[in-house]
Amino acid sequence: MLSKEDEKILQNPDYNFELEKLYYPKSYSEINSPAKQVYCFSNEYLDGIYSHFNFKNKRVLTVGSSGDQAINAYIFGATQVEIIDANIWTLPYTEYKIAAIKNLSFQEFRDAFIENANPFDWKVYSKISHDLSGKTKEFWDTIVLNQQSSTETYEKLVHTEGWKSRPYLRIYKNERLYNMAKQKLQNATPKFIYCEFSDFASKSSGMYDIILLSNIYKYVTKEGSEKFVEVVNNLYEKLNPCGKMQIHYEYNNPTGIPKPSLTNLFPSKKVKYAMIGKHFCYYLSKPSEKRKNNIEQEK
Repeated sequence: MLSKEDEKILQNPDYNFELEKLYYPKSYSEINSPAKQVYCFSNEYLDGIYSHFNFKNKRVLTVGSSGDQAINAYIFGATQVEIIDANIWTLPYTEYKIAAIKNLSFQEFRDAFIENANPFDWKVYSKISHDLSGKTKEFWDTIVLNQQSSTETYEKLVHTEGWKSRPYLRIYKNERLYNMAKQKLQNATPKFIYCEFSDFASKSSGMYDIILLSNIYKYVTKEGSEKFVEVVNNLYEKLNPCGKMQIHYEYNNPTGIPKPSLTNLFPSKKVKYAMIGKHFCYYLSKPSEKRKNNIEQEK
């Protein structure tokens, strides 16, 4: 959690908090700090998950992480995407990755982000910087132009463990799909909301068709599930009729049986699930207005 002093600083519109904290003091390197590193790529099978949702012309709220959730939402047809996260690096990194896809060839992207794992080299940056928004460009201009080592920047900003840097999205493996994604991302301008999980419902704005929480359940329920249930219930009220909210992604469940501890958390709502190989995606669906009225009449 941030101190009150830190929160006051972050509220100053002239304070470039991303830039300041690239060289953050030791206190910000702790595991629970919002300045922790981003993931290079998502290790979720997002292509499989997203096939269970209808993104076309939809408004989406998603956690940030590697930015792949937001990127894939655009690829699947979303028109508005909001990223909500407690990690301050999520916005500049996601914008950087989107700009890279828009301006680099398939092989250039793989060379920079995957094979050489050195995306912040000035030669790469010179090809994509024009596609960054004002504050994000200021952030990367300062870092790339002043950095002593682009690999050191990568190591500070991004998780470098092998399993966390391996791409799972098909667009990173197939040139044809990558070029299709390039076209779909031309007008991608995600909005970023910086806040802790407990404030997700209060800080997000308006109504959504799809809400994606990845596997945040695993981290926020270590000390109990009460806060998770409260936030999910509040977010559920922000779903449009027929909307869907992914509440958890479970890795490697070979039993083929969903978690009872999760499915029982919302007794008044039916937790549904989809299997993607040995992985489970749990979600809540909001009924249409007509269906909602019928349910209420049945009661």
